[in-house]
Amino acid sequence: MSASTATNTDQITGLVTAAAMSGLLREVPAMNPPGADYVTRDIYVGRTAAGERVYLDLRLAYRAGEAVTTNHETVAGRWELSLSGGSIDKGRKGIDKGGDWSTCGQIRDTFAKVIGVRGVKAVAAIWDTDHLNGMTAGCEHQTRAPGSIDDALDNTPACPVTGYRYGTAWLYRELPAEHVQTVLGFLNDCRTR
Repeated sequence: MSASTATNTDQITGLVTAAAMSGLLREVPAMNPPGADYVTRDIYVGRTAAGERVYLDLRLAYRAGEAVTTNHETVAGRWELSLSGGSIDKGRKGIDKGGDWSTCGQIRDTFAKVIGVRGVKAVAAIWDTDHLNGMTAGCEHQTRAPGSIDDALDNTPACPVTGYRYGTAWLYRELPAEHVQTVLGFLNDCRTR
């Protein structure tokens, strides 16, 4: 593991520890042991122009086992990010009043439509680049071939450096500590306003 990767991992660990101590994150049983998972639940972030109420959930998971990165290095400990959310249409009862979600899961497009809340664009960009960073199909030397997903697996050239075939393993993309800081800061601001 490179020194910069270790430093980045240590910085994220510090951010997660501080967020857990403040009550923003809570530790839950790890989805993929060994490791630790920290989550937020249903933090209200704002409304869209159509009146949808939008909530965001975050999972930061520390994975203790080894993984191969998108640049073919092996790392031991790493942080993985997952974002999801839910929305409630205007006029529907919210979950706190016995209602139900209108949409749930990967609502990135709905989230990006939240108006009047500082930081939405930055978090939406992080959602685009870092969501499920531990499940990347291609290495940094490859680009997906145009066409269907099935075509991509067959038509993407092998990595010119190692011969890795697109989609034959989950590769890890390093999660920048500053992205974690941005998302945690955004969620904390939403939680406290």
